[in-house]
Amino acid sequence: MNTDSIKGRRLPDTDDIDNIIGNMEKGDYIKCKNSWWCVLPNGSFCNITTWTITENEDRTITVTPSINNLGENGWHGFLTNGEFKSC
Repeated sequence: MNTDSIKGRRLPDTDDIDNIIGNMEKGDYIKCKNSWWCVLPNGSFCNITTWTITENEDRTITVTPSINNLGENGWHGFLTNGEFKSC
C-alpha cells in the first residue's frame, strides 16, 4: 500500500456542513457541532465521529484507532497531529 503522507488542514468549525462539503479538499477536516468530517487522501468524504478524536493544543487532531474506510476507493491509515499517513 501507499505510505505517502498528507499534511491535513483544519477548517473553521461550523454549524452548517452542507455549505462546506463542496469546498473541502484532500486532507481537510472540520468539526460541525458534535461531528467530525474529513476528506481522506483518496478523496473520499468521511464522517469520523465514531472514532476517538483528540484535539491537540495547536488545533490539529489525532484520530484513533486507524481510519479504515475500505470502500470502492478504499483508504486505511492514521490521522495524527493533523497529518494523514496511509498504512
